[in-house]
Order: sequence, then C-alpha cells, then structure tokens
Amino acid sequence: MEAWTVLLAWLIGVVGACVCGVLAAQGVAEAGAHQRGERRRVEARLTADTPKDTASAPEAGEGRVSAPVRWTDAHGRPHSGTTLVDAGLRAGARLEVWTGPRGELEPRPVNHGESLVGAGVGATVASLGWCLVVVGGTHLVGLRIDRGRMRAWERDWEEFDRAHRGTP
Repeated sequence: MEAWTVLLAWLIGVVGACVCGVLAAQGVAEAGAHQRGERRRVEARLTADTPKDTASAPEAGEGRVSAPVRWTDAHGRPHSGTTLVDAGLRAGARLEVWTGPRGELEPRPVNHGESLVGAGVGATVASLGWCLVVVGGTHLVGLRIDRGRMRAWERDWEEFDRAHRGTP
C-alpha cells in the first residue's frame, strides 16, 4: 500500500476519533445535565401496604416491590402512579419519587459521576467506531490501488508476450 494512504489514514483516524469522542462525550454529559435539570424530587405517600416477601414481585429486584403512590406536583395538582419501593411498608408511608416536567413519575436522574462515566464510555465507543470506519476505508483504498497494479502488471506481461513470441 502506498505510504501516503497510510499517513492520510492515520491523520484522518486520529483527528476524527478525537472529534467523535468529544462530540459523543458532550452529548452524553448534556443529556445527563438535562435530566438533572428537568426532574424534581417530590414527597409521595404509599396508597397500599406492600408485601413483606419480595417473592411475589421478582422483577422488581431484591427487597423492592412495585406499589401505588400518590403525590402533588409543584402546581398543587394531585397525581398517582406506580413505582418501586422497599418491601414491607405500610399505606401512608412517606417516600421520595422523581417527577418530570408534567408531574409524571420518572426514574432518578443520573448524577454527575454517572454522567461522566457515560460520557467516557460514549467517547470511547464513538472513537473506536470512527477508527473502524477509517481502517475499512483504508483497506478499500488499498484494494483499489492493488487492482490498478494488477491491471498494469497484466498489460506489461501482454506486451512482453507479444514482443517475445512475435504475436500481434
């Protein structure tokens, strides 16, 4: 393969991987900041007793069960929904839940540390993806160069055969 293609591939790969990494990291970090900015922690009340045994709700996770809750949003409007809570709680127990802009239940937003880890993972994946694209492109350019060389080699051998065999 020509040296210039390898040099160009390295240049495109390094610069592109850096750009992709930075853009991906910024996107993930901004998404985390957006979550933290729009979600609010509110106090809710459990509307039914929860079972002490979590075997009835294995999908919820160890020590957690799905239960109905009621809360009031920042505008004083009442809401109700279902969320995961600790097992064995009694109706009326106070809990903290996270709500979105319209007062609907949302998962806890990612904290700053989780956002940084996600940004690092996103940057790494984006950079590696870009590098794979560059390696694939470099390979295709190499195949194209080799194909041209093979055609030139075939023409040279045809000329050699004509010159030495005396065939037109």
